Amino acid sequence: MSTTGLLAGALVVLTSGEALVALRHREAEAAAAAARALAEIVVSELRQAPDWDQVLSGASPSGFHDTTPASWPDGTPVDLASETARLQLWSSTTEPWGAGNPQWRLYAVGPIDALLAGHAAGSGLHLFAWVADDGTDGDGMGERDSNGVIRIRAEARGSSGLLRGVSATLGRVDPAPAPLRRLAWREGN
Repeated sequence: MSTTGLLAGALVVLTSGEALVALRHREAEAAAAAARALAEIVVSELRQAPDWDQVLSGASPSGFHDTTPASWPDGTPVDLASETARLQLWSSTTEPWGAGNPQWRLYAVGPIDALLAGHAAGSGLHLFAWVADDGTDGDGMGERDSNGVIRIRAEARGSSGLLRGVSATLGRVDPAPAPLRRLAWREGN
């Protein structure tokens, strides 16, 4: 084989590799954007939720909660319990708070196609968002919010192992106190 042939073959391999890297980068960026979009939706919904205890117990899931059995593009079923267990293990390992460890509950879930109109169908991205009580309230009750602070984790995951996620801690802000009333003072002896 000639030197020119070897160089041409190497160039084809190099170009193919660069195209694959660029494709993976675009997929990762799309997954990160999808996770951020889901996080924004979850935050918006939680702002409107009158009782976070209902959210933390699972009694009040997100409007984006498609638990229809889904599959990755390779046909493997999306296992919601396994995804939650994976997050719980990661959280317990990285944040060992003892009794205050977050107990993650699936709040929002579904394929990206169901969330983003016009997104290329069949991309294989599946979106998940979990909620958990924060560990700082000290009550040790994962289904009860006693300090007005909860946590969320939103992820976009692909069948190839691609995973991008964002986390946030949300706190309720008490409404502004009523305006001070002017009291009439009476001077006396």
